[in-house]
Amino acid sequence: MDEKFYGWIPILSPELIIREYLFTWSEVPGRDSERLRKYLMDDFGVSWVQNAEIRKLQGGKEISVFVGEKSVAIALNAKKDRVTFKIEKGRTYSFPVELGDDEIRIFKGYKLFRNADKSDFKQVFPDFSEVLLSDNRFDILFDRWFNCKHKVSYEVRALESCDECGEKVLHLSVKISNREGEKLIEGDAWINGSGLAKYKIMYVCPKDSHPERILHKLVRDILHTHVHHSSDLPLPPIKAESEIEAKKKILEEYTFKFMEYKRIASKMRLKEAIEDLSRARGEIVYAKSFHELFRGSLEGSPLVMSFESFDESFNILLEKTSEKSHIAVNYAILGFTSLLVAMGLLQFLYMFPSWLIPIRTLELHLCLLLFPLPLSFFIYCIAEAIFSMSKSK
Repeated sequence: MDEKFYGWIPILSPELIIREYLFTWSEVPGRDSERLRKYLMDDFGVSWVQNAEIRKLQGGKEISVFVGEKSVAIALNAKKDRVTFKIEKGRTYSFPVELGDDEIRIFKGYKLFRNADKSDFKQVFPDFSEVLLSDNRFDILFDRWFNCKHKVSYEVRALESCDECGEKVLHLSVKISNREGEKLIEGDAWINGSGLAKYKIMYVCPKDSHPERILHKLVRDILHTHVHHSSDLPLPPIKAESEIEAKKKILEEYTFKFMEYKRIASKMRLKEAIEDLSRARGEIVYAKSFHELFRGSLEGSPLVMSFESFDESFNILLEKTSEKSHIAVNYAILGFTSLLVAMGLLQFLYMFPSWLIPIRTLELHLCLLLFPLPLSFFIYCIAEAIFSMSKSK
């Protein structure tokens, strides 16, 4: 198969950040002073630190590196989980802290695509794993008992420069088989640091109509930090001849996705509609980020203006839907209040006067005449609350 498919992974996972040890807090000044000096020179260009004096201040909570009026302040926060570097010219940087055996170690992080080599990615992609290919909530439920997972193997082939974009691109080979070991899908994926991914299907079982979507899901779920839900509308990979064409089509897919969100939100229960509208507004942030990231290829696209309209529309729908949720609560409160009144009437039956009908010698209590009123009001209010919750329109 010579067809090429492209997809976009909006946010790269924290696992794609490599940590680098800088120094131990208790060893500065001391054994790690030279490590700190080297870091300040190499990463921040602070050349004067070579002959600078290093001292602890504020009861050991701050490190000061200084020469005359020039200084670098390194402060440990109250929780002792981050340090802040205050460099000359108002530059400020923050790094995580690792607590060990009475030691505080400082690390920095950098993006894997920018600074790593091929071997670093082998920590991210498992050689073999069992994966549930479906996001459907029923499949997730039944997997607990019947094990519906597929066998998936990843092979990191190369980390090379892309001919089209010039960026570093990770080349993956992915194979999927069922529980019996029968091969279902085999394909290659090329992912760059911007999240744009290209897929090529090498083999597909005739039963799978959209193998590119399965391949995209397997890559997306490892590289993407977002937690997917069964009601999500994942952006599908699209067929294109080049990256430029793919970027334009992906932007168009976002427009179709927003239209679908509006359609389904109007037909869902209130709570689910609120969740979907909130999710749709988050997707608009992704769409704007995509346009900003590939602005050069998408310059002049009229779709960007429509994202603002969608955002405003989703916000109005969200406000109206939220108002209905308050109405439903009010109806429920009124309904249960009237139910309590009805129950109170029955409880204090003996306190009300009664009439005696001589013909049939039946005792008719006055409260029995009043009892249907709050009961009917209770039924009406609960019905209105359920109706308000059932539709978002």
